[in-house]
Amino acid sequence: MNRKRLTEEAEGDCYITARGIRRLMCEKDLKQRDVARDAGFTEQQMSDMLAGRKRILADYIARIASAMDVTAQDIFDAGGN
Repeated sequence: MNRKRLTEEAEGDCYITARGIRRLMCEKDLKQRDVARDAGFTEQQMSDMLAGRKRILADYIARIASAMDVTAQDIFDAGGN
C-alpha cells in the first residue's frame, strides 16, 4: 500500500471518530467545552480535532471517551453509522 492510500485511510478514520464524538455529545446533551475540559484539552484543541484540523490520536480517544462516560468502541460505532 502506498503512503497516499495510508494517509487517506487515516483521514477517514479521523472523520469517523470525530463524527462519533459529535453524535454521542449530542445524544448525551454534552457541551464540547465540558468534554474538552474533562479530557484535558482546551476548547480550541477539541474544536480542531472535531473539524479535522488536528489528528485524534488513540490516547485522545480514550481520554475523550472517559470524559463522556462511554467506551472508545461506542465512539467508533456512533461514527460508523
